[in-house]
Amino acid sequence: MTSTAVSWTIPELERELTRFEAELRAARLSENSIRTYVDRSAIFVRWLNGEYWPQGPRGEHLGT
Repeated sequence: MTSTAVSWTIPELERELTRFEAELRAARLSENSIRTYVDRSAIFVRWLNGEYWPQGPRGEHLGT
């Protein structure tokens, strides 16, 4: 099995996330399903870009 490393910029990831949302809509997923897929993915992209920090149940930042 071969592996090819792929590198993405944050703007590229954001564009692909928009494209992903369009694909979900074209597949006629429910709005709740679309929001689940897209919103959680967007949070991950924000985390990669240093714009999001996980928080505990009382709002305290977790991790570093």
